Amino acid sequence: GALRPASKLPREEAAALFNLHQAELIEAARAHGELLQWEAFSDAVKATKNDDTRQVLTWLRDLFGLHLIEKHLAWHLINGRLSTQRAAAVSKYVDRLCARLRPHAQDLVDAFGLEPEHVRAPIASGVEQKRQDEARQYYADLAASGDAPVPEKSLKKK
Repeated sequence: GALRPASKLPREEAAALFNLHQAELIEAARAHGELLQWEAFSDAVKATKNDDTRQVLTWLRDLFGLHLIEKHLAWHLINGRLSTQRAAAVSKYVDRLCARLRPHAQDLVDAFGLEPEHVRAPIASGVEQKRQDEARQYYADLAASGDAPVPEKSLKKK
């Protein structure tokens, strides 16, 4: 709608109109890309022969779609695409799908064929957990020794 007059405007005015609506155009392109992903996922689910695998992939596809709705929930509410009651149900359904998928999580990860050398994020090595454990222990020891800083809120109460 809003860009329809651009074809009849002088070049500079058409460009200004386009620039005015650039954010909406970018969001429309992103939404179209997400729709193409969902359609490709749906086609792959339909082509799956094994019933159990098709069920898990259906849940995964639904999780993907509902995640997108949840991510853009404000837009769906503002534009009247979802009632507030249905919008509130989206997160609950996402949680139920996650619970259904949990027993299959390792199989889904393994399906990507990632080897340890592919996973380079420091958090995957266990180093981050060790660092957090050490920090937790340090602060517990500090609190137990009585040398921990006094919280400002406790000073204001006095």
